[in-house]
Amino acid sequence: NNDLQNDIFKTASQNILDWDTKIYNRWGQPVFASNAKNVEWDGTYKGEDVPAGVYDYFLEGVCNNHKQILKKGNITLIR
Repeated sequence: NNDLQNDIFKTASQNILDWDTKIYNRWGQPVFASNAKNVEWDGTYKGEDVPAGVYDYFLEGVCNNHKQILKKGNITLIR
């Protein structure tokens, strides 16, 4: 809602060799993907606002000690 509080979904990583972020809508369609280690998603897809709702995120990575990590959860987008 552009109040500068929780307007962007962010990830930040340190000591990561490989990083993959994916966000899906409730039908399992991808709305965001990035291999950047520091990700910011503003609730858009192809420059258009996505509808309010619940979105699933999956973060996969490889640490510098070669340990694989997987984090997943959901984002509730309110407009």
